[in-house]
Amino acid sequence: MFYLACFIGLGYFAFTVPLGERTLVEHLQGIFKTRESQDLVDGTKAKVEDLVGRATEKVVEGVAKQAPSQTTTRGDDQDPSLVPHPPQETVEEQDRKELRNLIGQGKTHGHQ
Repeated sequence: MFYLACFIGLGYFAFTVPLGERTLVEHLQGIFKTRESQDLVDGTKAKVEDLVGRATEKVVEGVAKQAPSQTTTRGDDQDPSLVPHPPQETVEEQDRKELRNLIGQGKTHGHQ
C-alpha cells in the first residue's frame, strides 16, 4: 500500500509541480524530442536488429547441424525407425464406434 501511495504521489508531482517553466513530464518530453536522443534511439535499434539477426543465423545454423540428413527420393538412406508401420493390434468395428463416440463427447461436452 505504501508503494502505491508513493507511485501516486510521484505521478502527481511529475504532472503538476512546475520545475522552472515546465513540469517534470514536460522536461522529459523535451529531452526525448531532441535530435541527440533520436540518434540514440535509432542507433540502439540498429544494434539490436544486428544482434537479433546474428543470433537468428546462429540458431538456424545450429538447428541445421542437428537436423537429420535429407533422404533421397527413393528413400534408400532413410532411418528405419522413421518408416511408418501398420498398427500392432486390431480394433473391432464396434469398439471403434464406441471410441469415436467417446472422443466426440469429449470435444462437445468438455470434461465430465
